[in-house]
Amino acid sequence: MYSCLRVDHVESLSLYLLSLNQLETLNIVVYNDIPSLWNAFRGLTVKRLSLDVTCCKQMNHIESFLKSLSSLKQLETLCFSTCLDEYCPGLWEGILGLNIKDSDTK
Repeated sequence: MYSCLRVDHVESLSLYLLSLNQLETLNIVVYNDIPSLWNAFRGLTVKRLSLDVTCCKQMNHIESFLKSLSSLKQLETLCFSTCLDEYCPGLWEGILGLNIKDSDTK
């Protein structure tokens, strides 16, 4: 089941996500790369994270994104869709450095 949620208040999203303590899978489409969005992911107990940043023109906050990913201690699978290779120095190296069992990139 998929549902769409437009979030203008990332702090509310963060509180909402943290309240979902049984959440195992999270699918997110990112339109704007902002540090507070990546901070909203910190400490979640998800096992599978699917991120689609193909609509995002440029990722300016790679370090914040990678810090949030590294805080997901139960993360086993990362699915990552992007068309931003040339705009994201350090992105792939940072993802490869994480302790993830399975990944799928597009």
